[in-house]
Amino acid sequence: VLDMTSTSQGVLIPRMTTSERDSIMNPAIGLLIFQTDGTSGFYFYDGSNWVPVAASSANNQWNINGNSGTDASINFIGTTDDVDVLFKRNNLNSGLLDFSNTAFGYLSFNLSTTGSRNSAYGVSALATITSGQDNSAFGYESLKSNTEGTRNSVFGSEAMESNTTGSLNCSFGYRNLRANTTGNRNSSFGNTSMDSNTSGSFNSAFGDQSLEQNTTGNYNSAFGYKVLERNNTGIENTAIGAITLTNNTMGNANVAVGYDALTFNSNGNNNTAVGRSSLKRNITGNQNSALGYYSLNSATTGTENVAIGALSIQNSNPSYSTAVGYNALNGPGNFEYNTAVGHDAFNVTAAGSTYNNSTAIGFDAEPGASNTIRLGNTSITTIGGYANWTNVSDGRFKTNIKENIAGLAFILKLRPISYTLDMNALAVFNKTPNKHRLKKAEVLKSQEVQTGFIAQEVEKVAKEIGFDFHGVDAPKNLESHYGLRYAEFVVPLVKAVQEQQQEIDELKKELQEQKKEIEAIKKLLTSTQN
Repeated sequence: VLDMTSTSQGVLIPRMTTSERDSIMNPAIGLLIFQTDGTSGFYFYDGSNWVPVAASSANNQWNINGNSGTDASINFIGTTDDVDVLFKRNNLNSGLLDFSNTAFGYLSFNLSTTGSRNSAYGVSALATITSGQDNSAFGYESLKSNTEGTRNSVFGSEAMESNTTGSLNCSFGYRNLRANTTGNRNSSFGNTSMDSNTSGSFNSAFGDQSLEQNTTGNYNSAFGYKVLERNNTGIENTAIGAITLTNNTMGNANVAVGYDALTFNSNGNNNTAVGRSSLKRNITGNQNSALGYYSLNSATTGTENVAIGALSIQNSNPSYSTAVGYNALNGPGNFEYNTAVGHDAFNVTAAGSTYNNSTAIGFDAEPGASNTIRLGNTSITTIGGYANWTNVSDGRFKTNIKENIAGLAFILKLRPISYTLDMNALAVFNKTPNKHRLKKAEVLKSQEVQTGFIAQEVEKVAKEIGFDFHGVDAPKNLESHYGLRYAEFVVPLVKAVQEQQQEIDELKKELQEQKKEIEAIKKLLTSTQN
């Protein structure tokens, strides 16, 4: 209806600001204006909104409110030549598509110059990368400070955000390897695992807060919740199970397998703990091996112990001791150089007892004192082999040799007896629990008639005659009882035989002299009669 022709003039559409445009009352559909502020340009009213005229073009422009009827084969956002695609927010990088790098997120890949084959997804992900290659960062500030590090794979908010040149790291979880700067070849999976690592390398952490405080420690492997959580500089540790080696800071070459194993270890080295709560309270002890539920559970500073069996060496703090068997070498004291083999062997019940250099072998075997070896329990009826026991008896090692052994004076005062053992009294004295008593064997043992002496009587006789007799094994504490070393009786018996032989020889000599006198008298009588 309106046809205007000109080669030097045009039509001037009403010009106004955005606020003036929006103040138009009931604009007609198709009303056209020119907006002078903001994103200036021609706008028309489509019945609901003011739409820029450029957005209405069908094939080569995108509407900020979305598009419909697009054909992927001809409609796309990108380039048709070898030019990078850059996305910005507030004129700062928010995304990048170049020949080999991909970045999406505000300030992601913000400073890249020569880096290649990198992928960054998240705000400030790989924000300062310069020449690093083959990195993948997914999450807020992941690999934020990385400049030259290569081949890192990071998934999680703030993961490896301080890394600068560290390479070949794998991080999955919130704040994983967050402080890492130059550490290489670390693998971290779980929230805040290896959070404090700076230059530690060749570590593997799998579990929430595992190796969380590690800084420079190398070659550590942690699997489980809070495993090696406080490790700082310790190296070559392996921990499997929740809160194992949690408090380790500087300890090296420890192995912990099982919930709560080696939990309190701080700087103990070369310990091996396998089983729930094994070596749990060890702090500075070294070279300990614990295999079994709660084995070596209470040891704190003990060194070079071996505990094999559930509850073995459970309540003590020993050193240089070995226990094999359920509940073996279990007691409240501090022990050294002890050996226990057998179920409940060396199970000390007295508080404050301290036994050293003792051995107990067999079920419920108890040494009762230091420097003692005990084979079997009170129900044992036979101990033997195919050769006699041999004691050291070499003149090269014997000094202060004296022939002051009591013989007949000692032997003649002894009272040989036969007897049977009161097994109930023994069980009460040894505090043997009913569950450990072998009742059938005890009955047989109590019926066995034995021969020997009473130790207290032998001790009394020796004191009466002033004889220092070592055959009496007197109690060394309230937990031990009297015993006799019957082999020691051989020496005074030999002495007694020698004394008797001397008397016999003297009597023989007297008898010979008497015979001579008698013969002389006979000859005298015969000559007188003749």
